[in-house]
Amino acid sequence: MPRSPRTSTLLAGLLIAGAVQAGAVQTAPLQYQFSAMHLGELVPAGDGNYTLVAESEYLIANGVTTSGTFFYDNSVNAFATDLYDIEFAAFGRFSVYDSAATRIDGSIAALGYGYGATSGYTVVANSNQGERTDMDGVFNTAGSFNGSSAGAGFHGFSIGDYTLVSLNIFTLGPFDYLADQALPDTLRDGGFNTGVNLIFKDSQQQMRVVQFYAGSLAPVPGPTSGLLLGSGLLALASSARRRQDKKRR
Repeated sequence: MPRSPRTSTLLAGLLIAGAVQAGAVQTAPLQYQFSAMHLGELVPAGDGNYTLVAESEYLIANGVTTSGTFFYDNSVNAFATDLYDIEFAAFGRFSVYDSAATRIDGSIAALGYGYGATSGYTVVANSNQGERTDMDGVFNTAGSFNGSSAGAGFHGFSIGDYTLVSLNIFTLGPFDYLADQALPDTLRDGGFNTGVNLIFKDSQQQMRVVQFYAGSLAPVPGPTSGLLLGSGLLALASSARRRQDKKRR
């Protein structure tokens, strides 16, 4: 049976206080954009694993994309560090940061659905120095996980009997994808996968993980230096014209 990134199990235990760890320096939160394509859905199998849902029972059709933006601040301190969970043995250990990801705004535009959160948790999973594990990962999460909340201001949508309760924007890479458990200076696509998991629950509290894979994650392009220079020259020219007009009067 396939296994899913065990974000729900992970976050349920992350309210235990950890040591404080400083992140890298960044002058201001940077806006990122993400997108990914629907490629399957999972439900718990009852033995700690997940099983694939038949395509005829999907909530969302394969090939539909989700996209959006969020702000990332790598100067946030960790509230829990160097944790270990057997479910995440492939990653080694991980640290957790509150509000490194904020103003999360996503949508499935083709279907008219929107979701997001004011803030979330960022989990950085990486083995300790000298240890080698299968992979590293960065998970930007928000919403409700097994009764615990990650971040604040989560909002979602419903499809039939299922309601979106949490999200996970992730990148997965090989064992050397990350240097340590600190927040990366910048976020980038993982060598293995970049995607979004949208986690739903029905009226009986049965979970459904809707997977969007083969995605991308990158900073939102800002004005180029040429455009900024042009804007500055225009402002100076406008100011000069105003001064000349005043003299003529």
